[in-house]
Amino acid sequence: MIKSINTYYTTKEKLELFINDEKIQNSPLLLLQVFSSVTDKTFISTLLSELTQFLPDAVIIGSTTDGEIMDGKVASGKVVLSFTQFEHTTLKAAAIEHKANGYYSGQYLAKELIGEDTKLLIAFVDGLHTNGEEFLSGLDSVNDEVTVVGGHAADNGVFIETLVFTKEHILTQGAVAVSLNSKHLHVHTDYSFNWHSIGNELTITKAEGNRVYTIDGRSAVDTYAHYLGEEIAKGLPGIGIEFPLIVNRNGLNIARATMSKEDDG
Repeated sequence: MIKSINTYYTTKEKLELFINDEKIQNSPLLLLQVFSSVTDKTFISTLLSELTQFLPDAVIIGSTTDGEIMDGKVASGKVVLSFTQFEHTTLKAAAIEHKANGYYSGQYLAKELIGEDTKLLIAFVDGLHTNGEEFLSGLDSVNDEVTVVGGHAADNGVFIETLVFTKEHILTQGAVAVSLNSKHLHVHTDYSFNWHSIGNELTITKAEGNRVYTIDGRSAVDTYAHYLGEEIAKGLPGIGIEFPLIVNRNGLNIARATMSKEDDG
């Protein structure tokens, strides 16, 4: 049996009460995920210390955010703590600072964490320096069977600094992950898209890696201005989360939000 419970973090005292009231047991089979709108390293460090004080054996992984989800509702300016207690699933966490790009970090974490009984990998990567596709390719090069979930860290849409962290590491340019290992665990994934495409189908005419130069011969920024107006284009990259590019690959639609806007558009 797996039990998950979530709460907002406010103070150390209320955290202790919550842990006691919910009878959350300290255990190496306890996974604690942290989703923080607060991007200050000192705050994150203090929070990790408090959690470690109350639950010294728990495995911790976390990320800064732009909108925090709890009980099906999206909030902003909150810190969400998610506790998951396993019975027959062991947990192992690791962190890596980028040496070159996300590909090598993905390779490292896969080699470090994926074993014979690994069923799931939860991974968070920084939001400003990691090409997510390269990171996933790095994982895939080591093991393409294990299901991977997670995502990019954020910083409330200001695009200055994002953080990912474990109990021991807080990184601004890197990746963290935890593996779930069990002969008894069954993992099921689902896909919810909910974006609707507008306008004409366009072709990316020049790109390098995850940097888009031109779409149908027009610069990426000018494309936004042409179809959605100058005000939307001026709001890039932040507005890109609301107006992602929808790419069709092998019959599957994928929404890709902008992470940065270069001077050349």
